[in-house]
Amino acid sequence: MKKIFESTNTIGRIEEIFAAPERGATLAALKNLLNSGWIKNDETVVLFNTGSGHKYFQLWK
Repeated sequence: MKKIFESTNTIGRIEEIFAAPERGATLAALKNLLNSGWIKNDETVVLFNTGSGHKYFQLWK
């Protein structure tokens, strides 16, 4: 869970959006897949944001 919230906060800093933790999970997974070599640095990856962090506001208190 820690990596998910760290990634969600990174998204907020970089993209200036309050993303849902699900979006943070996709970024955390991407980082792991890049580090493992499963996804190569020259490949294009799209991470979708379909939710708002407002639904999970209590988690950031």
